[in-house]
Amino acid sequence: SIQDFERDVQALRNALQRRKEQHYNLTKKLNRITAVGTKLDRMKEVAVNKTDENAMVPIQAKEGEMVEAKEGAETARAALEAVSARVIREVDRFRLVVDTKLRHIVSEMGGIAVRFDDKINDAWGTILANTQPSVEPKFDAV
Repeated sequence: SIQDFERDVQALRNALQRRKEQHYNLTKKLNRITAVGTKLDRMKEVAVNKTDENAMVPIQAKEGEMVEAKEGAETARAALEAVSARVIREVDRFRLVVDTKLRHIVSEMGGIAVRFDDKINDAWGTILANTQPSVEPKFDAV
């Protein structure tokens, strides 16, 4: 039915939206790695000029932040891969269902068209039978 078809389309849309959200989340995590990496590189450049042992403490903290950011990105990547796999399964299921339903609809439409054509042919046959002149006209040849 149309409601089933709409439900299938909505399920596919929802799956694609979830994948889009996971992709956005991964992009944010990767951007965070880039930002932390840039900050860490700057901190290391500044620390090279310092001889103080305490200059390394913020760098170590930033390196820990980098590890956390990379772990977060890996988690987000795994989530994206899982959602992508679900989307692929949903698309395959959707194609199968739509193919089956469309074949059924086309078959039904064909049957309706054949029945309609039969009724029209019968109606025209009746009309033509009732409109036949009872006497054939004679035409003189020139």
